[in-house]
Amino acid sequence: MSERVPVVSVIMPIYNRVEFLGASLASIHRQTCTDFEVILVDAGSTEPVSSVVNGFIGADPRFQLIVSPTRLDSAQARNAALAVARAPVVAVLDSDDVMVPNRLERQLQVLADEPGVVAVGGGMATVDENGLAWIKTKNPGDGRVPDTHERVHWLLPFRSPTLSSTLTARTEVLRAVGGFDETHPLCDDYGTIWRLTEAGGFLMLHDTMSTYRLHSKQVSSTARGRQAMQVALLRRSIMMSRLERAIDLKAVIAAVGGPSPDDAVAEAAEQVCDELLAWSLAQRHLSDDDREWIEIDHVQRVNQVREMAAKRSEPATTPQPSQ
Repeated sequence: MSERVPVVSVIMPIYNRVEFLGASLASIHRQTCTDFEVILVDAGSTEPVSSVVNGFIGADPRFQLIVSPTRLDSAQARNAALAVARAPVVAVLDSDDVMVPNRLERQLQVLADEPGVVAVGGGMATVDENGLAWIKTKNPGDGRVPDTHERVHWLLPFRSPTLSSTLTARTEVLRAVGGFDETHPLCDDYGTIWRLTEAGGFLMLHDTMSTYRLHSKQVSSTARGRQAMQVALLRRSIMMSRLERAIDLKAVIAAVGGPSPDDAVAEAAEQVCDELLAWSLAQRHLSDDDREWIEIDHVQRVNQVREMAAKRSEPATTPQPSQ
C-alpha cells in the first residue's frame, strides 16, 4: 500500500537564528490546513537548532529534518528540500518569519480555483526582533499590490512582488523551471519568482500571509552591499531579456529610484522605463484595467527618475553665519 501524499510540503532552510525558530515552526503547526509535511534543512548551523527542531519532530511525524554536512546558502537548502517534497504544492517559510494561521488554506484554494496560476504570494506584516508589529504591511516598493499576473509581470524588472515567506507554488512547475535560483543566493526568492512568471500565472493576495522579522542576523543586515548588487544584476537580466540589448548597471539602479551620477544616466534610465512600457504594451495581452495600472505605474517611475536627477542638480546650500 502506497504512503499517503500530503496536499502541501512546507520547506524551511535553517541556518542558526535559533531564538526565532520556535515561533516559525509553531506557526506551521497552527495552520488551519493540517494536511501538510514540513521539510526542514539545517544548512550547516553552528547554533543548537536541534534543541528546538527535535521537540517538533518528536511530537509530530509531519516534521522531518535534513542535516547538510556542508554549509548551504538559502537557495541550495530550499532545493534540497524541494528534491524530496512529496506534495503537489510547495510553500516556503524562512526560519525567522511566521505564517498567519490560514495562509496555507488561502493559497491552496487559489491554486485549486485557478488552474493557470502556478504560484501565489501575499502581503507581509513587518515586526521587530521581539515580534512586535511596527509597520502594518510590507509590500516591497510603493505599496501598490500587483494583484493580477500582468501587473506582477510588469513590475518584475523593478522589484519583486513579495518575499520568500509568502511564496507557494506548484511543485512540478518549480522543478521544471530549475528550482530555486542558486545564481542569486542573496535574493533567490526574486529570481525564483521571475522563473515562475515565465512558466504561468502568478497571483498576489492583498491580505497578510506572513510576518517578516527585522533583526541584526538577517541577510539584509549582514550582507547588505552584496545583496544590493545581486538584486541590481538580477534586475538588469530581466530588463535585458525583454529589451534584448545591453543595459548599463547605473541606468538599472536609477530606473528603480536609485541615484543617477549624471544626466546621461538619468536619461538612459528613463529610456529603459519607456522601452519596457512599449514592450509590455506590444507583447503582453493586457486588459484595459491592467493597461491603465501599468501606465500609471510607469509615469510614477519616470517621475521618480526625474526627481532623483533634480535632487542631484540642486545647488548645495551654505549655512548663513549667526548674527
